[in-house]
Amino acid sequence: MPASIIRNIVAVMFMSIFLTGNSAGQQLKLGLFFDPLLGWYSSGSEEVSGAGVRAGYAGGLAANYYFSRNYSFSTGITFLHTGGVQTTSEPVTFLFNNFTTDLQAGQKAVYSTSYINIPLGIRMRTRQIGYISIFSDAGFDPGFLARGTVSIPSENIEKELGSKEIRKFNLGAHLQVGAEYSLGGSTFMIFGLAYEHGLSDVTIDNEGQPDDKSGNRIIRFRLGLFF
Repeated sequence: MPASIIRNIVAVMFMSIFLTGNSAGQQLKLGLFFDPLLGWYSSGSEEVSGAGVRAGYAGGLAANYYFSRNYSFSTGITFLHTGGVQTTSEPVTFLFNNFTTDLQAGQKAVYSTSYINIPLGIRMRTRQIGYISIFSDAGFDPGFLARGTVSIPSENIEKELGSKEIRKFNLGAHLQVGAEYSLGGSTFMIFGLAYEHGLSDVTIDNEGQPDDKSGNRIIRFRLGLFF
């Protein structure tokens, strides 16, 4: 789906949610969150292999629009910093803005990517038992690249801009489970665990490079506060 269409859908959805929420009082819940995470790349090619896990983080604003007591649409805006490490079975040439370099077979290419994500999901929660409710959230994560770099330690290349190696749009799907802990009134803390599975190719397959599909794989640990 073209990025322009997704942006239009998101804009209409945000407008609808906030207009409805303003007229419906407690139907709209807003929160802030921070997610420590672990990320890695998968590959659909025998010539390209994942070669390590990278620590990262995400944070931002979450919005839940409840269309019934325990069911809501979930969205918001997220700054996501993640990445991955890959090796290839054959030498390949990497394209940077002002130069090219060869990556030898078995040597590591380290990707570092930052995205602006607009998650779109459905959230379900149980009735509150004592101070706690259990919730789950499933949906999609369209993201737009804010910055992407590639490091090749064997060539002493450190965080070189990778605009010719990293795609500007990314799409993933997520599943999150966790607990809400009431702090009184309408305020609650959340603790959760999420898995995000990349549906689109993170890297650009330039001429002479293996034709693979490098997808994000992310485990996130959710800490948040809703008002």
